[in-house]
Amino acid sequence: MSRLAYFARETIISLRRNLMMTIAGILTIAVSMSLLGATLLINRLVAHGISGIRAEIEFDVYMNVDATQTQIDAVDAQMLAAQRDGLVSDFRYLDRDETFATFNEIFKDRPEVTEGILPEDLPTSFRAQLADAEFAGEAADLFEARPGVDKVLSPEKVAENIRRVSVWIARAFLIMVVVLAASALFLIVNTIRLATYARRREIEVMKLVGASNWFVRVPFMAEGLVQGLLGAGAAFGIVYFLKGVLADSVGNLNRGVFDTFFVTSSDAFFAGTLVLALGSLIGLVGSIVGLRRFLDV
Repeated sequence: MSRLAYFARETIISLRRNLMMTIAGILTIAVSMSLLGATLLINRLVAHGISGIRAEIEFDVYMNVDATQTQIDAVDAQMLAAQRDGLVSDFRYLDRDETFATFNEIFKDRPEVTEGILPEDLPTSFRAQLADAEFAGEAADLFEARPGVDKVLSPEKVAENIRRVSVWIARAFLIMVVVLAASALFLIVNTIRLATYARRREIEVMKLVGASNWFVRVPFMAEGLVQGLLGAGAAFGIVYFLKGVLADSVGNLNRGVFDTFFVTSSDAFFAGTLVLALGSLIGLVGSIVGLRRFLDV
């Protein structure tokens, strides 16, 4: 018990002695680990969303406004062939009147958009139900090249575009995480080096009276670990705050593909736990690196 009290007292003294460096290290770890936690939450948000989009295996084939009846019949025949081949489980044709009714429903709160629009100004379309989400790309390729087809909207394409954007966001966040984590490591290393240099005479005396290597090292290692824990602990709280922000932001959209995007408390707990462990490790590694160069024991 007396050893533990000694280690705790020496750790607190060392932290207070280099207060500004200690605060800088804690803040840097907090920021870098918060960015890492945000990256993990965004990845989970996108993963849930893409899974939801792929579960909604409906896709639409929009004809050109001036598409001929022959072209429409050809697409209809292609739909029947896709159904026989097992790509499409069901489909239906939406004529101009149905498209016009849907258009007015979507923009019912924006009369300036619907003003002057007549049924003949809108395209007809086919709405198909895929037999399996994995067939989305194949089915889209099958209809995009057909004469008279304007475009094909597939959940798979939406999911892929969102995934690509999320990958670039994650990369940018991870670069910032690496830079800030390296900065935190550098600050902790220098804090430990300053502490060992300032107490070099005391350490020499301790060695002369028989203190073991670990007895000398432990307070300095504890100092780095405390900095890592404090910074990562702050990041843990920020991760849970970000989880609420993301959940509210996505919930406010409340329409379209974003209905399938969400983050759970277990996602936040996993991200927070990883952040806490990594932040503590950075603090501990920083103290060990600082000791290796300046503490010859």
